[in-house]
Amino acid sequence: MEYLPLDIDEAKKVIECCYGDCSCDECPLHLMDMPCNTDLLPILYEYIRCLENENTEFRKKIEQGTLIELPCKVGDTVYCVYSPPYPANPNDKGKWFMGKYEVAGFYYGVKGLSIKIHCYGNVNKKELGKTVFFTREEAEKRLKELQDA
Repeated sequence: MEYLPLDIDEAKKVIECCYGDCSCDECPLHLMDMPCNTDLLPILYEYIRCLENENTEFRKKIEQGTLIELPCKVGDTVYCVYSPPYPANPNDKGKWFMGKYEVAGFYYGVKGLSIKIHCYGNVNKKELGKTVFFTREEAEKRLKELQDA
């Protein structure tokens, strides 16, 4: 597992950037290829509040860099199992396929953490183990299950 490392100063920079024009070259999220968005603000405010109140469990997570848990790193390979709603070949309608892709970044929105997958799109973290896999073997197993159904 990877974690999103933020200290209190970086959290404040992210808040300023999210409320501003999101063009800050020093924004910690931008430097990790993650877009700023206001959905992340409640976590950052809670983070700062807990630091100010000396919440030891929260402080421990912050000091260890484990405030937001990321399931992988940018550049990792993932395997996606999918059935295209509008396939290029009409004969492929309803068929399942598997593709190998690269993690391009992360996005934190209303539905929680999403993974940006290069040439595939954003995938919610909840899809891990269902349609997105970290090993080819797991993806092939799921693909076979879906093809046999």
